[in-house]
Amino acid sequence: MLNNRGWGLQALMLGIVVLMMSLVIAYSIASKIFPNSNEKYIKMEEEIVEALKKYKNKNKIVVSGDEQKVITIKTLKEANYVSDFECTGYGIYSKDTKDVYKAYINCDYYTTDGYLNYLDESL
Repeated sequence: MLNNRGWGLQALMLGIVVLMMSLVIAYSIASKIFPNSNEKYIKMEEEIVEALKKYKNKNKIVVSGDEQKVITIKTLKEANYVSDFECTGYGIYSKDTKDVYKAYINCDYYTTDGYLNYLDESL
């Protein structure tokens, strides 16, 4: 492979092919070891939405028009609607043609799109 002018085109191409195959194998192994790591955080968001619904119904919270009610995870914990979370965050209840609930969390390796620090009083 090495001639008097250095490495040839064939050796370079072989090196690229070997590198690409190594990357494909490494990716497939990593995806099996670390399956969708966001799954646990999405379940947390769903749990917060369910807790928010219960909290809203028990406390008879009413919003109208463009009004929104922000309820923090800290408030939901104190009211025993959620267990301990490793994350901070909040839920927002609003009204469109129907009730709208959205959870926002901020964790070490995950943050919900649209999360706003200033709405989270537990920080």
